[in-house]
Amino acid sequence: MPGTPVILFKTPSEPPSSDAYHIRLTDAGFHPLFVPVLAERWVLRQLVGILRGGRGAGLGEEISVEKENTAGNGSEDEATEIASAVEWEGVIISSRRGAEGWIQAAREASLGSERSRPSWNEVPLFTVGTSALDGFRESHSHIPSDLQPDLHTSISAKSASLLVPAIIDLPPRATPACFPLDTRSDSSLPEQGHPPSQKTRGKTDARYGRYLVIRGDKSLDEIPRRLKDAGREVLEVVVYETTERTGLDDDLRSAMTQLQGLGTRGEDDGTGSIWLAFFSPSSAGMVLPHLHALLDSPALDLSAILPRNGTRRGHVNGDHETGSSAEAGYVPVESSAEAGSGDVATLRLAAIGETTRAYLESVGMAVSAVAEQPTAEGLVEAIRACACK
Repeated sequence: MPGTPVILFKTPSEPPSSDAYHIRLTDAGFHPLFVPVLAERWVLRQLVGILRGGRGAGLGEEISVEKENTAGNGSEDEATEIASAVEWEGVIISSRRGAEGWIQAAREASLGSERSRPSWNEVPLFTVGTSALDGFRESHSHIPSDLQPDLHTSISAKSASLLVPAIIDLPPRATPACFPLDTRSDSSLPEQGHPPSQKTRGKTDARYGRYLVIRGDKSLDEIPRRLKDAGREVLEVVVYETTERTGLDDDLRSAMTQLQGLGTRGEDDGTGSIWLAFFSPSSAGMVLPHLHALLDSPALDLSAILPRNGTRRGHVNGDHETGSSAEAGYVPVESSAEAGSGDVATLRLAAIGETTRAYLESVGMAVSAVAEQPTAEGLVEAIRACACK
């Protein structure tokens, strides 16, 4: 019998059998199925202009609100003008896709004018999770070093809510070197680049520069919003746009049909679970309406995996159900004819990180497992830990 099914709402590597999630889940005894959700388009002109313009000499020149708030749609010339007026405090990227957008833009920027480019490799990189940082490390030989942020002083946190305080607590990059540093605190931060604490800053240290936030068009605004609330200057640049992939409904239906053909209810973990793994708030928001419609559809007989009679969907359709099953964070789907027999299939939700978990819970979904790190290993560990409870 196949192992416990895990439907992964993401685009796999090619071939899918080489994808890290397929390998780790299969090795752990699960049965992974991929359902691609997003179609993406690069929007790189503004970032290319910023990379060519470099860091500039400072914040003395004012930048119009119209230009500052143009995310992704600004011209390359406008972006270069912005960049030339700014001393960057740091680059903030919250996803591997954002890092890939930077790398693509850097390659394009390197093909431009032969004039000298100010270096970006002195500007710290801040990331949510390690996937963006890993993307830079894997591509370091493919882009000029002066168009890559400083990876040696990078700071990563597992969620945006943890990253923002770490950024805010840092003193300005231009803090005079003669300032004494309180090395007894914030020992987890890098030893180079940013000083480890701002508690000893005096009246003469420099002001903060601007933060460059690389994002997608549907990324959440927690990081820029909280930085602005703290009085920091932020420029958001969209490098990719996402839309729902054509055929998502058919692909989800096909995945359910595959499970039906396998006749599996995930008996291996003793709970009859079918796991649904979500990788971003935007993709989750696209999947859920199709999932709701599929569970209600009379056209697809899911009785082999999700008995129709007496179905209790609970959190799958956003209802806040009470009782032990809802409190445990999963949704039982039980046939009334089999009630009491223990033959129960449950849909369990897994999230790749805290941001995705927060979104799912905000729309009434119960999340059973959250990866500590946004990696294949992290997801497998979270699901296994839940299955063992």
